[in-house]
Amino acid sequence: MPAASCFPGPRLRGCLALAKRPLRRALLLLLGASSLAHAELPPLSLQLPVACVPGENCFIQNHLDHDPGPGAVDYHHGSLTYDGHKGTDFRVRTFQEMRAGVAVLAAADGVVKAIRDHMPDGPASGLVDEQALGERLAGNGVLIDHGDGWESQYGHLRAGSVAVTPGQNVRAGEPLGLIGQSGLAQFPHVHFEVRFNAQPIDPFDARDPAHPDAPGGVLWNPRIRPILSYRHAEVLSSGFSSAIPDATLVGDPPEASFNPRDKALIFWVNFFGARRGDKETIRLFDPQGHILAEQSDIADKHQARTIRYLGRPRHPSLSRWPAGNFTGEFILERDGFVEPLIRIRKEITILQ
Repeated sequence: MPAASCFPGPRLRGCLALAKRPLRRALLLLLGASSLAHAELPPLSLQLPVACVPGENCFIQNHLDHDPGPGAVDYHHGSLTYDGHKGTDFRVRTFQEMRAGVAVLAAADGVVKAIRDHMPDGPASGLVDEQALGERLAGNGVLIDHGDGWESQYGHLRAGSVAVTPGQNVRAGEPLGLIGQSGLAQFPHVHFEVRFNAQPIDPFDARDPAHPDAPGGVLWNPRIRPILSYRHAEVLSSGFSSAIPDATLVGDPPEASFNPRDKALIFWVNFFGARRGDKETIRLFDPQGHILAEQSDIADKHQARTIRYLGRPRHPSLSRWPAGNFTGEFILERDGFVEPLIRIRKEITILQ
């Protein structure tokens, strides 16, 4: 979108665009062995590879790509993936959380095959020189052999955080390092990849590479599956500022980003999961509940991450914004869903 089209009239608005062996299978299901994706695959039960709670203080932003062609589709027939993505990305909201330290954990028992721990974390902007990385796109990481052809890889770990060595035996839940942004990474996360005989396997829909059309299964331990339910879209952060948000602002929000004497009041929201055709509505209310600014748009493409903002300049006759609670609201609606996928309201209090 041209920059000029983001600022019509007195309002500020805009966007920053970031049927073999059927009897055995039936018996296995009756016995509760749902961790076996297919009768041809050896069993593997995975624990969470991160020391956080998905949907609360961390999120799955990308899943494995199931489209064999140039497109991209996740296991839920959604758009939380990109072409050729071979794993599951568990992310934290901000760089502050990354620096505080979120442990990456072994998802199953095994032996460490290889590590890398000398690469720096990328900048807050997420802009990385891909050519300079060469073959080290996954950044710092750990590779674990689980036996029977199974491996798991943990990529983009924080610089200097790897806590294991090659040849070391590890147990499920044992710390391997910390979530980071090393290698080709646009946000703080761990790329968790599962492989069977060197072929990527989706732990949410695990299929034998030799029989890709056979029904898939789930490799996650049944106890943790409820917190791994599919989430179509999530808010990562939101807030108020006097300037148009940028990658640094939303990735590492400052403690104070608005002053009552600032010339503009802008409400912003940083979220992921937007799909083409979604209706995105953002509003700004004054302390009396009157709408100061409002904008609705229809998303024209899938977006891995989106920043929406809306603002209002301070009236020239006022030396400061009036006291009271100003409210920002953002709603994301999608055809086929009764309730909005996202509905948030956030307040900022301006004191007298």
